[in-house]
Amino acid sequence: MIENSNIYSKFKYEPSIYQKQIIDKILNTNENLLVNAKAGSGKTSTLLMIAECLKQQNKNSLFLAFNKSIVEELKLKVDTSYCSVKTLHSLGFSYICSYLYSKYKTEYKLEVDSNYFKDIISFYFQDICGESFSRFFGSIFLFKLKRNSSFEKKVD
Repeated sequence: MIENSNIYSKFKYEPSIYQKQIIDKILNTNENLLVNAKAGSGKTSTLLMIAECLKQQNKNSLFLAFNKSIVEELKLKVDTSYCSVKTLHSLGFSYICSYLYSKYKTEYKLEVDSNYFKDIISFYFQDICGESFSRFFGSIFLFKLKRNSSFEKKVD
């Protein structure tokens, strides 16, 4: 465990034993760490504590999230001068742009062509499943619309 308890002084509350173990592992080893916990168990709070500890040590960090809404939430809560927060997708894009710049000394702005992406998915879906992608997923979409509209009627 971290011997200096002053590291926790900026937190709103005393971290749990599990949070202290996670923070200790992050600050005192170079090992990768996977935290698997249920919703509401304090993962985001722990992440914010880690960001604060790394900031106190003048260390930069990168936090990766699965979607933009989580990224936007975290950006409001961490000091972005020490902590970069991105989606996995945006990290990949930034690496591609960085590589292209280093190779060609020209800045590139990459954009996803959703029609091209859909065509690739449709081709492989048809090839693997033997069924039309749009027919298969179109029926799921219609089912969800029907289900949502019947739910709304119950609420009203």
